[in-house]
Amino acid sequence: MPTKEQVRHYMHERQAEKMPPPSTDEIRRRLGWDLILDSRIIKIKTQK
Repeated sequence: MPTKEQVRHYMHERQAEKMPPPSTDEIRRRLGWDLILDSRIIKIKTQK
């Protein structure tokens, strides 16, 4: 999970870009949360 500082840095960069925010899926991908979710899904599938 990203640190508070990483999230703040990311949000600061986003505000500076003057573009609409990315989708929720894109935010998760950029922060690496999709990898965490994928690893949890794989663990669940292999435990069955």
